[in-house]
Amino acid sequence: MLVPTKVIRTTARAALKNKMVSCMAATVGFLFCVFSGLFVCDILSYITKSMAVSLALNILFVVFAVLPVLFGLLRYMWFVLSGITQNPIQIFYYFSSGERFGRAANLSARLVIKGSLWAFVCFLPAFVVSVLLNSSFYEAAGISIPEFIGNLWVLEVFLAVAGLIGWVFLMLRYYLAPFLFVADEKMPAFTVMDTAKVLSKRTMLDYVCLVFSMFVWVLISLTGMPIIFTLPYFLMAYLVHGCYAVAQYNSTITAINTQKFTVSA
Repeated sequence: MLVPTKVIRTTARAALKNKMVSCMAATVGFLFCVFSGLFVCDILSYITKSMAVSLALNILFVVFAVLPVLFGLLRYMWFVLSGITQNPIQIFYYFSSGERFGRAANLSARLVIKGSLWAFVCFLPAFVVSVLLNSSFYEAAGISIPEFIGNLWVLEVFLAVAGLIGWVFLMLRYYLAPFLFVADEKMPAFTVMDTAKVLSKRTMLDYVCLVFSMFVWVLISLTGMPIIFTLPYFLMAYLVHGCYAVAQYNSTITAINTQKFTVSA
């Protein structure tokens, strides 16, 4: 187990001390980009009146805009944690060159593809049951609705909840990918994903505990405006947790290698 969640939260607050204003400015920049982009996507979707176009626009927006800017915000917070305060404009760091943007878009695409594939697998059973519950399915097939079908709504709800839980835990295997991405700018995207998957085997539950320990802050953020205060705290706590996770893994590997050397000697 990593250090107690209280230590991580305390360290995060200490890192933000006297730097909260600049972090809030960077957060406002990120949120402005997100909501502005979503507004544009909604307008284009309304003009085209196509669900397929709307879905494609939102996916492209997430891959090529939202996640790269989020990585930039994480990088900004990473420097704050290191004791360096940059200009909030640095949240657009990954748009400053083709190579940087390509690296960020690569990781974004990998995360979105992973999330989409696992969502398809996890929610497919619930979708099948929902189709069976739809009277249009039987009308199109030209058959009568079986009497027991009406009782399947409980199964649909159960499968949907189970699918959501399964999807969350499958994606949590990559929760450290953004941290590794900003902490080591020379690490390729595929290595970031693989390394995050290895690290999460030891630290995923610790991260879940950290998230639940901040549940009150999550509820406060849902009201809207307070997110400019809480998001920097969440991101800083995430970065501090990532530091401890990598340090624990490195110390474990060192101990194993030392033990092997001692035995072989």
